[in-house]
Amino acid sequence: MIFDIIRVHQLRIICCLQAHGMLADVEQGEDRRRVRRKFSRLERIPAQVHHLTRLVGLNDKECIDNLRMDRNCFGRLCLLLREQAGLVDGKYVYVEEQIAMFLGVLAHHDKNRRGCLGALDGTCINVLVGSDDKPRYRNRKGQIATNTLAVCTRDMRFVYVLAGWEGSAGDARVLRDAVTRPHGIKVLKGQYYLCDNGYANSEGFLTPYKGVHYHLQ
Repeated sequence: MIFDIIRVHQLRIICCLQAHGMLADVEQGEDRRRVRRKFSRLERIPAQVHHLTRLVGLNDKECIDNLRMDRNCFGRLCLLLREQAGLVDGKYVYVEEQIAMFLGVLAHHDKNRRGCLGALDGTCINVLVGSDDKPRYRNRKGQIATNTLAVCTRDMRFVYVLAGWEGSAGDARVLRDAVTRPHGIKVLKGQYYLCDNGYANSEGFLTPYKGVHYHLQ
């Protein structure tokens, strides 16, 4: 599997790892011009690289938590990238330290992605109501409808539906009701649902950047 990864992403891996090494060399060159004294190799290593390298040397659990592989697998990967991909040590950063930084960035991204529980949105469903209730059920498009909130997981399974709100009710108002209900939507700290700009960007609910076009044609 590792050979396949190297073969498919060889150029990308080399570029990313060499970029880290080049940045480290530039930073150390600037430091050397500012302070005229001898630095040890440990001081030349960027703090984040040193931190990841230390985690690799502690135990398998710390290594897996931060790099998504145990120490034996990490060592084999470093060896393969040296021998098969031709990676070499930088002036101040070893190959192992470059790879640890690169894997640490990927692991951090993966943790953020795993915090996403799914997505939610409101949808208007046309209904028949009495004449006196029509003004409350008329949405902004002029339809007589009920605003229904639906929540699904990342694998497109519906886990929560709140129906019954009048079509004139805004999406954010319906969501506030769903969150405050005893058996409503519960979002743990560090997790979130994706939603559109009809909702507020707040803890547990992530909306797109302003001005970003996200609706498919």
